Amino acid sequence: MQKFPLLILSLLFVCLSHSCTPADESSSYPSLITEFSEIYADAEGNLYRIRPDRKPSYYLASPLKGYHPHTEYRAVCTYSFPENDSSAVRLYKLERVVVLRDSSTLTAPEIEPLQVVSLWDGGDFINLHLQIKTQNGNHRLGFLMDSVRIAADRKRTVYLTLYHNQNNNPMYYSQKLYASLPKTSLKAVIEPGDSISLQIHSFEGNRFWKFVY
Repeated sequence: MQKFPLLILSLLFVCLSHSCTPADESSSYPSLITEFSEIYADAEGNLYRIRPDRKPSYYLASPLKGYHPHTEYRAVCTYSFPENDSSAVRLYKLERVVVLRDSSTLTAPEIEPLQVVSLWDGGDFINLHLQIKTQNGNHRLGFLMDSVRIAADRKRTVYLTLYHNQNNNPMYYSQKLYASLPKTSLKAVIEPGDSISLQIHSFEGNRFWKFVY
């Protein structure tokens, strides 16, 4: 039995996609910032606060309604700071980020190629900008824990592979996909100062990245 429900891309831009146009937006163009962030809903299901990677939390000048109460989302947020206010932000756009979970319990999991645009260390997350070939079908994503190795200095490295199942979806056109791998999901096998090695099966072949936990 799987440890978690598989993430389905058909929900990707439905569950959390929002374009925000503040009513009090001035005629001049603001300085926009786009970052991977945690975004939080209050008891009424209003998005009211964001925490960009490696930054403090900011409140939203205009909360967004219609989300699940007491829920934490992962999103790419485009925002700006209102004039003379560094504690609240004005939100312009949200794009859903798939949070990768451990798929190691799957029997003979499919590892199918995709395109890697970029990867980087977001502090608590490893962030991925990917492209998949699709026809609006369901893709399944996660990560596989291949092994944990201990070096002579007693430092550990956990070896992971990105799990991507095309799910028989035709490869007709490219679609952008954002994903994050939470480092906290590895705390049972490694500790601060250890390393994470991530393998991704791309259209150009297998590629590898290494990060510090």
